[in-house]
Amino acid sequence: MNRFNVILDTAPEEKFGGYVQKTDFKQVLKFFRVLVADDISDETKTEIVLRLFFTALPDDPWGAIQDHIAGPDGYKEEEERPRERVFDYNTDHGRLFAAFLQAYGIDLRTAEMHWWTFLELFMCLPEDTKLMQVIEIRSKKPGKHDSDEYKKQLRKMKDKFRIDDGHAALEAVMDRW
Repeated sequence: MNRFNVILDTAPEEKFGGYVQKTDFKQVLKFFRVLVADDISDETKTEIVLRLFFTALPDDPWGAIQDHIAGPDGYKEEEERPRERVFDYNTDHGRLFAAFLQAYGIDLRTAEMHWWTFLELFMCLPEDTKLMQVIEIRSKKPGKHDSDEYKKQLRKMKDKFRIDDGHAALEAVMDRW
């Protein structure tokens, strides 16, 4: 099977098992937002998520959602060790918006594109965007030969850009006022 080519191939049909599936990238971003909402019950989250992706439910809605979010190449098998998260759609939404505007001239508030197209663009964001710089900071590990001052500065930067549930970002904004 050939790998999906964002230029040559049409994104998959918006149907799964005969049911319409909403494939716009904003549906997936809303999905990630709902998952972390602590003011919504799990039952309500389930209802919201299913409505985000389908007009009527197929036999396996969770499989369809997983396949859609995984993208054209599907989930990659990774080692079973826990990895530090370096990106979060909710925490980084502003940097994501700015990166697409800077790199591609795409206003994500008004753009319409298939999730898979969005993923291809996301994976190729240039290093000079603030988002990629923050991801680089989050992924850095201090070496044993690094100075104490460097390690201190790295911890400070990692703390500044830590991934959280959004409360720290709100507090930072409020502190500026």
